[in-house]
Amino acid sequence: MTNLRPYEPGRDPLTGYVTRDGRKVRILATDMKKSNGTKIVGLVSCEQTEGIQSWHEDGAVIAGVKHDLDLMCAPERRALWVNVYDHGHLKAYSSKLIARQYADDGCVAVARPFSYTEGEGL
Repeated sequence: MTNLRPYEPGRDPLTGYVTRDGRKVRILATDMKKSNGTKIVGLVSCEQTEGIQSWHEDGAVIAGVKHDLDLMCAPERRALWVNVYDHGHLKAYSSKLIARQYADDGCVAVARPFSYTEGEGL
């Protein structure tokens, strides 16, 4: 997977994380005491099963090394509100209210929703 953000604590432990290679992760604990220094423990989806995995506080499987199983933030679905103008231009806004406020005379369609997933290209 590309364009994933590094691990950030505080997201939904059941849906907020994936591995660097895109597998879903469910966090079970973030205060594990283990001799190798890992503190985060969770389940990684592997086709029909799940495997247990541990990570360091920064989401790394192996400290200082990029690995396919590193913990990353799951891409989020986002929405933009788009105004369409008669000359073919589009302007995007973070909310329907803001899009309506900025609509002017050349606007032919006001505040049409557009959804996307973080990191996806067009």
